[in-house]
Amino acid sequence: DNAAKDDLLTRFARHTKTYHDYMETGLDPNTNNALSDLAAEYSNTITNLNVEQLKSSVKVLSWWPQAVKKRNLLIRVPDQNETLIRDLCELLKDEFLRRSSTIRSNKEEYITFSYDNIEEILDICEIWTNIDMVQGDSYNNMAINKLGDSERKTTSRFKRMDKDTYLRFMEQVSRVRLRKTFHSYYCVLKFLDLIHEMSLPEIASVCRVMSKHGMSGTSAHPVYKNLKKQIIVKLTENHQEITDDVLYHVYNYINPGAPYDIVDENLALQNKLLKEGIPDSLSLAGLISCAGLCSRLVTYQVLNKDLADIIVDKCLQEDKEFFLTANSKTLRDISNIVAYFRDTPKGRYLLTKIRDWILEYDPGMFQKRDNLPFCLNLSILKLANHQMMELIMTSPNLVESKNGEVRILRKLAFAAHGSLIFSVNCLLSIQGFMEQDLPTYAGPRLSGIHLGESVFESCRLPGALPDEYHKKKKWDKESDKEDVYPSSYKYFLHDRITQCLVNLYGVDSVFTTMVLPLFGVLGQVVILDRQGDPVKIPETFKQLPLTEVKKADKSLGTWLFFTNFNTERDCPIAMQIGGWARFHQMCADIGFHLVILDKSRLPSAIDEEISELELIDRDEYFDNVSEPIYKRIIKEET
Repeated sequence: DNAAKDDLLTRFARHTKTYHDYMETGLDPNTNNALSDLAAEYSNTITNLNVEQLKSSVKVLSWWPQAVKKRNLLIRVPDQNETLIRDLCELLKDEFLRRSSTIRSNKEEYITFSYDNIEEILDICEIWTNIDMVQGDSYNNMAINKLGDSERKTTSRFKRMDKDTYLRFMEQVSRVRLRKTFHSYYCVLKFLDLIHEMSLPEIASVCRVMSKHGMSGTSAHPVYKNLKKQIIVKLTENHQEITDDVLYHVYNYINPGAPYDIVDENLALQNKLLKEGIPDSLSLAGLISCAGLCSRLVTYQVLNKDLADIIVDKCLQEDKEFFLTANSKTLRDISNIVAYFRDTPKGRYLLTKIRDWILEYDPGMFQKRDNLPFCLNLSILKLANHQMMELIMTSPNLVESKNGEVRILRKLAFAAHGSLIFSVNCLLSIQGFMEQDLPTYAGPRLSGIHLGESVFESCRLPGALPDEYHKKKKWDKESDKEDVYPSSYKYFLHDRITQCLVNLYGVDSVFTTMVLPLFGVLGQVVILDRQGDPVKIPETFKQLPLTEVKKADKSLGTWLFFTNFNTERDCPIAMQIGGWARFHQMCADIGFHLVILDKSRLPSAIDEEISELELIDRDEYFDNVSEPIYKRIIKEET
């Protein structure tokens, strides 16, 4: 029987070789029904083949171009030969799945989806990789998800993986669609466990897989923080082996959810590269990847100034095609370097060239949602012009015009996804900078009642806005006080700081509002006369619409705008307002002195402890510990 089975495999291999050798001559592989007879024979005997014969059959099948299964190839009508090969492919896959789903002890006949058979399973996956590229129903998809199923004691199996097996497993993970029950966290734990044994290319390959499947974690999780720190330390120790691919894949993994704790390690790596002259041998793409933390940790000095200058110089050597074909991430990273870390004449000249090239050769780039961060950075640096603003405010990807009003697309305005919310905030900020820096712009802009709704949603604490701003309420104000305030430490802190200011200046001299509403920054307005005494807030000021920029009447005294941030940790807000210095300048332009009650000036233990307390205990703790510190900050700042 085995001889007959081997003979079937031999004949299939010989027929495959003949077809492959004469493929360009147009030889019909089904002459005299040769391929049909082989397919029929396989159908009759496949359950009797052993595992090695099945694996060999798939290897032979991989030589047939008709066997490659891609989605774009499945939508056309196949000819007879392609149908036969596809049927044979499905036959072999179903047989593998049947034997892998059956618990039997004979390994020559059955290979169950268990860790004991992981090497054999990975061998089979590597064979199928060249054929079945449709992730949903492939053998690889079933095998990898079964091996990593969180409901099947994944922990113990992952603990037994050595480095080589882990790398093979992760390579297959990159090629499948992971189910919700797949235990991604144990892949991360095992990566942390084996990282000291890996070379830089191996680390980069794992980072590539984890980036693809969103295993970057959060900035606060201790395991992800430790892993990302260890990756950068490993890069520093082996800096001579660093290549463009290594930097690209490693920082693609590190940047999302990058922890604040890796700033020092990141700068140490950059200093080491500069000392050894390695940036000269790296491409521009690799260097931009190395500077990728600029796009997240904008409130930290995460970029060496010399490295920033090298990146700008290399960018200036590129022609327009490089930037016109660059993706949105590259444009964002380059502009972030100039906007937040190294604002030099060369950098501004570079961004001006890129802006003008886009306007001349591909103006549609300014209408893409993914390019909004680049547009925002140009606005922060006062490099936006009228033509660029008109393109943004007429983009069909961002806005729509109805009844003479320009409003944000509904799918963006009412989005719940973080990236879409950030896009809306970028668009509002761009208009905010435009109103400050381009007062003569007369083109389309966001307007009408829908602008008020967007501004309301962009506010960090919409429930804390005065009742005058709740004309179109998203919730009932009374239930908001009962449900939202007690459960949110941010609302509690806002209320207590407001009360602190009221205790100092009086209830009639403190008013909560947004002086630059398009930036979403909520705070308290106080007026002091020349003697430093509080002045009652005018009713006309209190009645100003939510979307209107509030300008100070300096004849009444000095106008103060208090707001509370953590100037080290609130990076998304810092990006939205163009950095703390830029926001100070904009507030000064409309007559306000900005006072940031900086949470970073409080001992971190105090902030963490009070946020974990029950509401009934927070007031007493704040009165005894936090309020004296805030009062001292207010006195120092005013």
